[in-house]
Amino acid sequence: AIVAANKTRKDYIADHIASLSPKTVGIYRLTMKSNSDNFRQSSIQGIMKRLTRKGITVIIYEPTLKPGQKFFDYEVCGDFDEFKKRSDMIVANRMSRDLEDVKDGKTYGYRAGLALETQFYPDTPNKPQFPSSVFGPDRPYHTVTEYRFV
Repeated sequence: AIVAANKTRKDYIADHIASLSPKTVGIYRLTMKSNSDNFRQSSIQGIMKRLTRKGITVIIYEPTLKPGQKFFDYEVCGDFDEFKKRSDMIVANRMSRDLEDVKDGKTYGYRAGLALETQFYPDTPNKPQFPSSVFGPDRPYHTVTEYRFV
């Protein structure tokens, strides 16, 4: 069920991005979390593949990779200003100060529906008034994630 939901979510996001008719989509950072260099299992890769199959050019800005290097068959753009200029739309899995100057016109990210992993209550471990996020055999986990694009 989880795999099917993830596939459906990636299909929907790629379809939604494609419906906006960008020629080039920039992927801002492959990592899912700040200060991480682990992007091998990043969910954005599935969206990148779907966009490419739709004929959309995908470029990447990922400072942990060398400029000019390829990530699979995708170009890695090492110059951030060039990346922003070349991208008709920028997909970001988190907002960053780096994107402030393009956030209102180019970014598809924060609060735009690109939540690729669900979370429990934010900061649950530090908020005793929130329900516990610890689950086990005697405490089954059930969640519903609803996405609305307007």
